[in-house]
Amino acid sequence: MKVDGVLCETVNWSLGGLLIAGYEGGRNPEDVVEIDIKIKDGTADFRMKIAARIVRNDVKTKQLAIRFEEMSAPIYDFFERCFAQRFSSRRA
Repeated sequence: MKVDGVLCETVNWSLGGLLIAGYEGGRNPEDVVEIDIKIKDGTADFRMKIAARIVRNDVKTKQLAIRFEEMSAPIYDFFERCFAQRFSSRRA
């Protein structure tokens, strides 16, 4: 995942947003940012840009909490494909 062009890792996901680790930028709560999400495993590669609102920027832990601005059908489809692929590969 990239925030402001900087590669970061996700700590956890939900359909409403993400908690990101390794963020050292100066974004403030309520700022809107475009994030570039890429998920890749052995059989698939998914990528999408999503607008998100900053909920919290914890400078001490370098964690950024974001909430998706809009959960459109393409975003739901993106996450559904990602999760379905991830869980189907675990059952195999």
